[in-house]
Formats: sequence, C-alpha cells, structure tokens
Amino acid sequence: MLALALAFAACQCETLPPSVACTSDANCSPGSQCRDGTCTKVSTDAGLDAGEQDAGGSADAGCPHPCGQACCGDEEVCEEGACRLDCGAAARCGAAGSQLCCGEGEVCYREECVVPGPTCESLADCIPGEYCDPAIGRCLERGDGTCEYRPPAGAFIPADRWHFSVTTDSYTQVMMAPVVIDVNADGTPDVLANFFGPGGYNA
Repeated sequence: MLALALAFAACQCETLPPSVACTSDANCSPGSQCRDGTCTKVSTDAGLDAGEQDAGGSADAGCPHPCGQACCGDEEVCEEGACRLDCGAAARCGAAGSQLCCGEGEVCYREECVVPGPTCESLADCIPGEYCDPAIGRCLERGDGTCEYRPPAGAFIPADRWHFSVTTDSYTQVMMAPVVIDVNADGTPDVLANFFGPGGYNA
C-alpha cells in the first residue's frame, strides 16, 4: 500500500496543467507565450526567429534588444522608440535608412561625414568659401546657395503706431532720426528729436 501511494504521488507530480486558450501573449502566465491558440511554456534562453513575433510585430521574450514594436539588431540602439545605428561616441550621419557612422575626426555636415577645417572663433579665421560654425568651433564649407526660398510678394501697407504733430510753432523740419530713451526714469519711454524752422538749419 505504501509503494502504491508513493507511485500515485509521483504520477500526480508529473501531471501537466490544463491548456489555456489564448489570442495573444497577454492571456498567458509569465514564462509562457501564445502559440497556435494555446499558452505554451518557453525556454528563457530561446532565441528570436522570424516566427516568434506576433501579428503586430512586437518582439517576444526572446528578443535581446526590444524597442517598442520592433526588435533591434546587434549593431543598433533603441532611440525614441525606433532602432537606429549604434555609433557609440562617433557621429551618426545620413538620412533615415542610409545611416552611417563617421570616422575619427569627422563630423556630420549636411547628412555627410566631413573632416572640418581648423579651429575658429570668427569668420576671419576661415578661408574664403568657409564659415565658422559656433557649435563646434571649426571652419566648415559654405553651402552652394542653390537652395533658396523667396516668399510670395504681397501688398505692403504699413500702419502708424504713433506720430508727431506740430501745433504751436514753425519747427517742422526734422534733422535726425528720433531717439527713444527714458529721460526721467519713470518707466515710460520718451522720444527725442531735433527740429528746425524754415531757413534755420545752421542757426
């Protein structure tokens, strides 16, 4: 009787749990995935192959570099929910789909890897045809100027915000541009200008 009881207990330990129907991995318990409508236990070291992604394209537990709904490759890094070329400390350059890593001493300029010119602080430090880029402090080649946008012309109708009207004397001739300054420090701007009367410019 004791041997029979032990055999029965061993049999009970090997009994598998009933299958659980599923439509996605979310219906399964941790360590299981939805395969052919049934939750199936998977190995934690299983690799990711083409058949281990659901219809939505999301990477399962076998993806070494998950990124949103995608699985990044060994030479990619996840940035803002997208897989991008991993360049480490080097500059990443090029349009999407044609990215490349710049070499040592190169910078990404207009989606191309280029070797910048000498260090600079102003335009005077660069040769003709180059300009001083303040972001990196190096001389870079100027653009060719072929890309130019000219906004459509329209009617220009200026509107007066304020104007000066002479009412008490003949000083109506203006000899300078007005100067805006707070003369009496009351927080209100004052406008100063020199005027002269007829024939009195040199008076």
